[in-house]
Amino acid sequence: MGTDDDAEVNRFTGRYEARKAKDLCEKYNPYTGSYELVPCDWEIRYNPYTQRYEFGPKE
Repeated sequence: MGTDDDAEVNRFTGRYEARKAKDLCEKYNPYTGSYELVPCDWEIRYNPYTQRYEFGPKE
């Protein structure tokens, strides 16, 4: 997975999290059935460490 200047991996959860609250969009995750507040340019992808589909920065 690529890294983004505005994102970092939370070492406790293994998920990407935004460092800055800029340009956030509410996006629907069909795999969890819920809406998430994420940066607008993030896309849904499979995280092999948590074995879930979640939003993360583009590669």
